[in-house]
Amino acid sequence: MVYQRYLIRSTTSYFFLITFSLVSLIWFSRSTSFLKYVIENSVEIKQFLILFVLILPWFLLLILPISLFLAILFNFNRLNSSNELTILKASGISNNQISNSIFSLAILITLICYFISFFLMPHFNKKLKNLRHDITNNYSNFTFNPKTFESLRNLTFYSKDRNEKNELSGILINDQRSAEYTITITAETGNIVSENDSILLYMSNGTVQKFNFDTQKTDILNFDKYIFNLNERNQQLSKKILKVNELYFYELFHEDLELNAKEKVKINSEIIQRVIDPLAPIILTLIALIFSIQGELRRKQNYLKFTYAIIVALIYYGLNIMFYNLAISSKLYMILPCLNFIFFAIISIKLLNKNFT
Repeated sequence: MVYQRYLIRSTTSYFFLITFSLVSLIWFSRSTSFLKYVIENSVEIKQFLILFVLILPWFLLLILPISLFLAILFNFNRLNSSNELTILKASGISNNQISNSIFSLAILITLICYFISFFLMPHFNKKLKNLRHDITNNYSNFTFNPKTFESLRNLTFYSKDRNEKNELSGILINDQRSAEYTITITAETGNIVSENDSILLYMSNGTVQKFNFDTQKTDILNFDKYIFNLNERNQQLSKKILKVNELYFYELFHEDLELNAKEKVKINSEIIQRVIDPLAPIILTLIALIFSIQGELRRKQNYLKFTYAIIVALIYYGLNIMFYNLAISSKLYMILPCLNFIFFAIISIKLLNKNFT
């Protein structure tokens, strides 16, 4: 139908405009802290853009339902003010026919949110953690200036001299990245090599002193050739520890997850959130339609309806947040977010089908 295409097209236009505005607003509101992190860790422009892309799924899961909600309110406020909504109803088009056109858009946004929640967000969270780890432990930023102590993340490096071929001499390394021991390495000569995303230091003629905190003993090893991986220990730690938001939806049900006790407690709430949060476009669309197309079409009441719709939407989100926190404490409360969605859905559908005119 022509009117259906018109309603969807006009609402979609508002939807993209509001989504872009909200993403920009959130981005600029956090830009100060983000730029501080970028500057302190010497992040390249390419890495900066990748970081921005990787944090988008989390934003979009929150923004998309709100953007659709506001798009419906703005669009129908315009239709009401220009009497287009009155003309549609006068031509015999019912409230259900009008709402069904918009509801199809809500279903599409819901499916997108499920894709983000189940697959895209955890995938990007893993990528984000690895990238932040690489940036934080970017030992390639060492300039290896002679006669200068350089420190980064509990690793201190010193070299007495460096020639035109980038060969080092008089090397001293103090590694305090482990909670169990410290390592002190001295070598006559060395060379830095980058291999397979690792920064390796090839050294010759030196000693390795390993001090164990538990035994309070020092083991000394003399070597002719020694290869020291600058970021191996942190890479292993990064890969070992997984957070709940880095797991795909089906992985949340695995019993062999290597998570600490605190993370395991969060799994209950995480499962519910992954299921309920993507349904927000449906609830918010129903709420927006109730206050947009029902009742008497008076221009003076448009802003009042707009306010009421926002208040109801905030109540829904507020109850969800409260119920999620309860779900963390006990499995008995896991049903509450589901009941919250069902309650708002049933009431909204009944109100939408009721004729107030």
